[in-house]
Parts: sequence; C-alpha cells; structure tokens
Amino acid sequence: TTTTTTNSSSSNNQDEQVVRRLEQAQGYMATEKDKASAAAAAAAALSQESLDMLSWGEPMHAEYAAVPAPSPASCTRRKRQQNPDCDITLSGEVNWSDLSLWINSVCVVTFDLERGQSIELIYPPRAQLDPADMKAIGFLAFPDSNSGCMGDHEFFFRFRARPSMRPRHSSGPVQPVFYFGTVYFRQVPDPTSRRGYLQKSLVILSNEPNVGLYAPLASVLAAAYFSEGYKAVESACRDVCSWPVPVPGTLYSLPFLDLVFEVMLPLAPSNGPSEASALARPGTEPLLASLHAVNLYTCLKPILPSLHLLWELVLTAEPIIVTSPSPVICSKVVLALLSIISPLTYCGDYRPYFTIHCSESRDFSDKKKPVPSAILGVTNPVFEQALAHWPHTVRVGRVLPRTRKTSTGLADMSQAPMSSVKMPASKMPVQGLDSDYKALLEADKDFLRQFMRPAVASSDVVADISRQNNFMRMYFSQLTHAFLIPLEQFITRQMPLKRDIAATKPIPQLPEFHARNFLRSLEDALPQLQRLRKGNWATLYGRFLKSVNFRGWLKQRESEANNLLLRLYLEAVSEANLESWAASAAELEIVDLLVRVRDASKRALSKKIVSAATFSGIQAQLVKIVSLLPDDLQQSLNIQA
Repeated sequence: TTTTTTNSSSSNNQDEQVVRRLEQAQGYMATEKDKASAAAAAAAALSQESLDMLSWGEPMHAEYAAVPAPSPASCTRRKRQQNPDCDITLSGEVNWSDLSLWINSVCVVTFDLERGQSIELIYPPRAQLDPADMKAIGFLAFPDSNSGCMGDHEFFFRFRARPSMRPRHSSGPVQPVFYFGTVYFRQVPDPTSRRGYLQKSLVILSNEPNVGLYAPLASVLAAAYFSEGYKAVESACRDVCSWPVPVPGTLYSLPFLDLVFEVMLPLAPSNGPSEASALARPGTEPLLASLHAVNLYTCLKPILPSLHLLWELVLTAEPIIVTSPSPVICSKVVLALLSIISPLTYCGDYRPYFTIHCSESRDFSDKKKPVPSAILGVTNPVFEQALAHWPHTVRVGRVLPRTRKTSTGLADMSQAPMSSVKMPASKMPVQGLDSDYKALLEADKDFLRQFMRPAVASSDVVADISRQNNFMRMYFSQLTHAFLIPLEQFITRQMPLKRDIAATKPIPQLPEFHARNFLRSLEDALPQLQRLRKGNWATLYGRFLKSVNFRGWLKQRESEANNLLLRLYLEAVSEANLESWAASAAELEIVDLLVRVRDASKRALSKKIVSAATFSGIQAQLVKIVSLLPDDLQQSLNIQA
C-alpha cells in the first residue's frame, strides 16, 4: 500500500510539474515578473524545439517541448486600460465586417467524452458556418490519435468551404473556396474530467494561408484564452477589426491584445521572407503574412536526400502524400514542400492536415477517378491502404535503425525508433520518399554535403538553424527562378512592340502560348541550364507545361502582359492627335474608336492600372471627338467630360 501511494503521489507531482512548465513556458502566470521569466523560458524552448525537429522519429509527445512564443523582434508590449471584471478591454461599437479583411472567425473546439469533438465557441457569433463545415472543423482541430500529444501543439489545415461560408461580397460564378485553419491544441492532465485530460483547441479560421502571421496570433490568443476565458477572444477580435485594409507590399504595426506586431504583407503570395527583411525597420524582424514563413531546414532535413526529386514533383504538381504520426509534422512539411518552388505559386490542391472525416476523403481514395494534383498531409494509418494508388509518398517521423535503407536507396539520417508505433521492424515505414519516379536532373552533391555535415557545437542554436533555413530557401528559389527564365524570355519575345501600339488600332493582346514553339526555342537555353544542373531539362519542361502549375503561371503572366498592353494603349490615346485623324475618318470608324476607348477605360479603372493624369487626358480626347458627331449619335454614346 505504501508503494502504491508513493507511486501515485510521484505521478501526481510529475503531472503538476508538466502543467507548471507549460504555464511558465507560455506566459500564463498572472504577474508581470512571471511573464518576464516565461519569455526567457519560451526562448529556451524554441532552441530545444528546433533541435527536436531535426530528429523526428521520437514519440509524439517528445516532438515539441512547447509552442514557441513570438520573437521579441517582431512585437512590442503595449499598455491597455484594464477591465476590472476580466482583465480585458471591451468598449465601443465595432463593425464586425472589418474582421473578415484579415480573419473569418475564431473557434474553440473541445472534446466531450459522449459527443466527441464539438465547437463550444464561435466568434463573432454572427459568423456563418455551415453545420457540415463546423463538423469538419471539429475533426480537423484535433490529432487523429492524441494519446501521445501531451502539452501544447500548433498545426494547420485547409478545407473546401460550403457556399454559406463563402464571402458575401463575392460575385460572378461560384468558385471553389478554401478556408485555412491555424490550430493551437492543448492536452494536459485534468482530474475534473472523466477522461483525465483537458483536450481543447483554439482555431483561427482565415481566407488566406498566412501562417507567418496567424501562428503567433494563435499562440498569444490561446495563452489569454486559457487564462481569462472567452472575453479574451472577443477583445482580440475587436483589435483585428481596428486593423487597416490589407495592401500587399505594406509594413504594418498591428495591435493584438497586449502586444503590437510588426507584420509585412508580401507583394505576391509566392514571395519569401527576404521581402519582409528588405522593408523592415532597424532592429525589427517583421512577421511575414504568408505560407512561406515555415522553416524549410527543420521541416525538410529528415528527407534531405530526396529534396531534389521532390522539387521536380512539386514543380510539375504530381500527387504527393505526406504521412507522419503527428499533424504538427505533416502540416509543416506540406507547407515546406509548397515553399521549395517559390517564387512559383503552387496551383494544385493541398491539405496540410487531412482526416478520414473530411468530406472529400472518398474522392481522393476512389481508385476509379484520376489522382488529382494535390499534396495531402495525413496521420491515420488507414490512408496507407486507402491512398495506395497515389504515386508518391513522403514519410516523416517514423524511422528504422541506421542499417536499413530508405526507398531512395540512401541510409536514413535518424536512428531513433518510433516506440509508439507497434509493428514488426520489417514492416515499419521509414523516413524518406517512396516513389517510382526517376529524377530528370542530377542532385547537387555540394548542397547535400552542406546539410549532412556533422553538427558543430554552437552557443546560438536558433541563429544557426535560421542561417541554414535561409540558405536552403535561397538555393531552391534560385533553382526555380533559373527554371522560369526561359519561359519569361519566351513571353517577353511574344509581346507586341511599343512602337506598334497606336490609338487608332485595336488594343494589342499577348498571342496564344504554343508549347511546341516554346520547346523549340528552348534549345538556346539548354547549354546554360546544363551548366547549372545536368539532366533532361527538355522533358522536365514538357511535364511542367502539362501541369496546373504552368496553367496558373501562364494565366497570371497573360493577365500582367495584357494589363501592360492596355495601359500602353490608353497612354497612346491620351497623347495622340485624334482630332486631325477624326477629320478624315469615316463616322463608323470614329464610333468604333470611341466605344473601344470607353470600354478600355472602364476596364483600366477597375484594375487601377492607369494614372489619374492619363485618365483625364483620355476623357478630354473623347469629348473632343464626340463633339464632331451628330447630336443623336452623341446622346447614344453617352460619353461626357
């Protein structure tokens, strides 16, 4: 009896220590002194987390010591007027529609022993969520198997919304709309619960996958919510409503609870952290509101030998499954894979965390349908069989002893066994890429050596990891940029010359893209590409031209080129001497010009691609020409100064 009592007491003490360490690491203590010490503890936890990520394969509860606190260089503390009832400031009327400029809503999901996952709080209350989508959020907000997920964990998901969830201001035909969720999941011992644990998630639901912004917001908001309750959520949402309209390429100081975040919105979704650093104020490191804020080095180092091959697969939008024992791992690896083709935007479907409860799981697992261009992050072993027809599988977090080899033929870099997975060693999955695809380009051995060298002891682990991340990101960015150069040059050569643009001629358009013409023009670029990396570049381009990534890239380039041609045409109109031309032109030609210029001006104004001076010049030209026409024709054209 004494032994049993001692063991029970020891277990309770350990549970209390776990809870206390979590509270201290995240800053949930009440006094400012405790909060200051918690910041130091969070910084130490971040260093340990970065090291832990490099050796995925440990049991799930050991993957992360704690969710890292926001960097002191990206935010500052501010003083607020305190509400004596709840320590949260709530005053004044708020236009809740402003919230949707940045986020859709905030949800709190709890696990009930009888009902399972259920949403206990949605804010703002007027947020319209379809019941089926609420159910999907409930499942996506929890790990598939959370028995080992002790502590706090942060991960991400993306799902297709029902029509009722789509923004009200959208017009035109109904388009597929995806919503992005940033999850802060907590599981800690709770003697008051029948299950013995508190299991709850706070979810920030947004229209854009701005991981670099929403992840630290979720961390700060979760700390306030678990300390002060739902009023913290309301206060945070009020702060977001006060934020300005987001404009790409702008640096913001955004208040959020008792912090002010420095946030950078990139000019293009595919832009990386270098843009934020270029516009940062001295002494600050602004958060990048983009999905390209994940640390490539910590996410992809376990599958380093396969990275060059994976770059080809993601570039050509091949179907890929990322399987791991934890949504924390698979969701970040999926986002990292999207980042390795930056500045090219991935145009396929992607789900950082996908469960069997998702409405599209049957479509993805249907062997009679073509496998879609998508990247799925999964943790449920059921998908090993359900998605066995998918051609490429990335496995992270489960390893074999070093003597075994991965599917790439290279020895696995980690050697810690996945003790929580009960299966024979001969059948245990290994970290790496399982695929029959043969790389078209040779791997860069110098690049691999850079990261496979033995780690050197350093006093600043976080800085070392940051440097490795920057190097890896820059390497793949330059590789993708080199791949796109021949395509960019081909598009440029197709552009009409400025000297051929005249006000009296039709508005020029970019000619239709012909793959055969491009592949023939590629012969001039191949020698330089071969010096960069040896391999079959022509075949790689051929596969890329058939992918959704190319269609998305071409659509964007055509839009940019035609907008430029439209602007140049309208500038030519504003500068032309149309009065002398109209004096000798037929009435039908004049009407045709007026209608063309009027419609072009409307399009340019809606796209904001002409200056006010150019538009004023165009209006003056139109009024002069209209005055030369008969009165009845002037009224029908309805063109005024």
